[in-house]
Amino acid sequence: MDVSALYTSIPHDDGIAATASVLNTNNSQSPDAILQHIRFILDHNVFTFDNQFFTQTHGTAMGTKFAPQYANIFMHKFEHDFFTTQDLQPTLYTRYIDDIFCLWTHSEESLKRLHDNINMFHPTIKLTMDYSSESVSFSDTRISIKDGHLSTSLYRKPTDNLTMLHFSSFHPNHVKEAIPYGQALRIHRICSDEEERDGHLQTLKDALVRTGYDARLVDRQFRRATAKNRIDLLRRQTRDATNRVPFVVQYFPGAEKLHHVLRSLQHVIDDDEHLAKAIPTPPLLAFKQPPNLKQTIVRSKLPSFQANSVHDTTQPCHGNLCKTTTMNGRTLGKTEGQRDLGVQVHRSLKAAEQVDKVVKKAYGILAFISRGIEYKSKEVMMELYRTLVRPQLEYCVQFWSPHYRKDVIALERVQRRFTRMLPGLERFSYEEKLGRLGLFSLEQRRLRGDMIEVYKIMRGTDRMDTKELFPFVEGTITRGHRFKVKGGRFRGDLRKNFFTQRVVGVWNSLPERVVEAGTLTTFKKHLDEHLKCHSIQGYGPNAGIWD
Repeated sequence: MDVSALYTSIPHDDGIAATASVLNTNNSQSPDAILQHIRFILDHNVFTFDNQFFTQTHGTAMGTKFAPQYANIFMHKFEHDFFTTQDLQPTLYTRYIDDIFCLWTHSEESLKRLHDNINMFHPTIKLTMDYSSESVSFSDTRISIKDGHLSTSLYRKPTDNLTMLHFSSFHPNHVKEAIPYGQALRIHRICSDEEERDGHLQTLKDALVRTGYDARLVDRQFRRATAKNRIDLLRRQTRDATNRVPFVVQYFPGAEKLHHVLRSLQHVIDDDEHLAKAIPTPPLLAFKQPPNLKQTIVRSKLPSFQANSVHDTTQPCHGNLCKTTTMNGRTLGKTEGQRDLGVQVHRSLKAAEQVDKVVKKAYGILAFISRGIEYKSKEVMMELYRTLVRPQLEYCVQFWSPHYRKDVIALERVQRRFTRMLPGLERFSYEEKLGRLGLFSLEQRRLRGDMIEVYKIMRGTDRMDTKELFPFVEGTITRGHRFKVKGGRFRGDLRKNFFTQRVVGVWNSLPERVVEAGTLTTFKKHLDEHLKCHSIQGYGPNAGIWD
């Protein structure tokens, strides 16, 4: 059985009453002060959404350290009060926070009746039930009945793809070596049948080897884990308390050598009377995690949708006609720029601010890759660049594609910087590096992406008004394909570089074989073949296969 939304379903008064009952039973000191602190935590769970503050009025927050113990105390009293009212009791009943496992030796009808009764016992606590006469799963364990005895085996959810820490990651060696041992120990403890255990261990080994672990290391750690007595593993393990003072440093390559440094300098502490009492034994070396890519890319709080700079609409307009806009009786301010869906749009519609933003973020990610990745092979670095860096430079680029040379160069410098990070390519030019890596300039990729987007619009894949975006050239006397489009005439350069205008010349120059391809995949193939042989706005004759 499983308790639905346990943390948010506990009424404040019921939870505090359950806590008071436990405190009185255990003769705890200062129960009133503890209850007062609990009430304060529950009444002051404040969060923000859409720039507004809210207070949670029911239940407790899921992320607080206080929540698991509070939920356990409430469920303990809930279970005690409920089962005292029932005639039939389960043979075995155990729970881990909101997950419940029990053995029921009575009839199936009585089990369903028990489930109905427990859901009617409290107005907000509801349980779901999954039962079987053969096998059930609880957490990571599947319990089955075989030949009248209980048998246990490892259970994995269908969505589990055995993703583990890559061996080339920036972590201490003892952490990476402990992963095969810890996972094997878990399987050895759970599986009661050795054949099933060996099968799960083989699956785990294949996954570890694919993640960069040496097969000999995996086998050694597996033998170490399976050599332990399974009966001892099933008993509750207790660790001896230590009074050693922790010496915490940020992890860096070679930090493990600090163990010997601390031990060799212990005599300096022993010579001081006061320090010897405070630190009688060598400090315990502990590492904290350095800044990583996730902390740079992922944000726990969404950015505000406020404008960069808002000016009072009553300021002098210096001769220009002042116009104000109102919405729901409120005057809207004037802004120089606005961020929408991750794209910074300036009032002049120039891409300089967007380019500066994505270039700065891409450089930051490259810096973390350079410092955090020790094994800089071509395959690993290329995968990181394609996954983490290049998407920053190409997000919604059809909308804000730069046309000023300084912006184009600023974006291209990021890829130049990446190619300089790879060893063995120092003596080659940038163009030669791109050829050896199978990469293309970002300007080339933007133009190819424009052609693909036009094809999708023409074929109806993107549901847009084709006639309004791209009016066709009338008549059939023109050379080339029958899907030629017309461009407009504008005085300024800004409108000329809009998506619907900058693609006209290149699209009309494509041969009929490319434009009239039946599928998008065929179009890409024919487009690449055509661009390999024709120099069109940055496409050279030496172009290869697009990555």
